[in-house]
Amino acid sequence: MVLNKEVNTPGIKRLSPYFLAKVINHHHQVTCFSQNYTLYRDMSARIMMMLEKLTLETTIYAIDEVFLKVTDIDTCESYLPFSQRVRATVRQTTGLTCGIGISQTLKLTKLANHAEKMWPAICGVVDLSQRERPEAFRKVKHYGD
Repeated sequence: MVLNKEVNTPGIKRLSPYFLAKVINHHHQVTCFSQNYTLYRDMSARIMMMLEKLTLETTIYAIDEVFLKVTDIDTCESYLPFSQRVRATVRQTTGLTCGIGISQTLKLTKLANHAEKMWPAICGVVDLSQRERPEAFRKVKHYGD
């Protein structure tokens, strides 16, 4: 069983097997759903193939994480509109949403993507590609939470 952040049922530890939590789940009216790894893998493959068509180089980091090399794309389209187009294409093609982080390094890109998950109001894209943006982001009150 995988628990979302929203589920905070006493006595259930994160990633506990279902049979250990069954009684507690019933008592606290928690509903559990089975994970469909076959579908997850299939959707991941569809998204990865689509992303490979949008850029010259992709690096698949995990089943649900990919890095796109978009060097010099900003000569014809800035990063933000490109990223929004990528998100819209993923949504239209699969019905799934995705978060996008933009930066010069993989580490800062992961940080930008993490920020996207923390603050839904930014609409799925965090751009740290300009030198002053990562420094400004480090000063945000919730950094590191």
